[in-house]
Amino acid sequence: MSDSPVSKRTKTFAGLMLLFLLTLVFFFLGRAYFRVAAALAILFGLLGIVLTVQTFRTQEPRLHRLCFLTTGIAATMIPTSAVLHNLVYALCILLFGERFWSDGSDEPFFFFLAIVICPALFVFGSIASAILLIRERFSR
Repeated sequence: MSDSPVSKRTKTFAGLMLLFLLTLVFFFLGRAYFRVAAALAILFGLLGIVLTVQTFRTQEPRLHRLCFLTTGIAATMIPTSAVLHNLVYALCILLFGERFWSDGSDEPFFFFLAIVICPALFVFGSIASAILLIRERFSR
């Protein structure tokens, strides 16, 4: 018996929430668990892609699609922005020398996306999506 696209998407959403919590736990445990946190972050980003694709394949109200797309895209952009931050920083050092960032800082745009904007969008989208799922379940 196959699940409906909405049911599969809901299971992916639940897995994404679990991976988010596990990634946070290992991230805050310190440097000893950095590789585990990095692997979980990669899985988190990939599952964000899956959630986004599954949301595009479902036929549902616009608000549901918007909330789940916000969650999936933000989940994908967190690890992507972290990688882009490091790549842009390394590319600028390669092209312009180590003293390119004269005040000792580094590339701020993708760092700000990875640390502030995308996690905030992810939390907002997750809460909104969870509320919609709970409301839908109680309305049946």
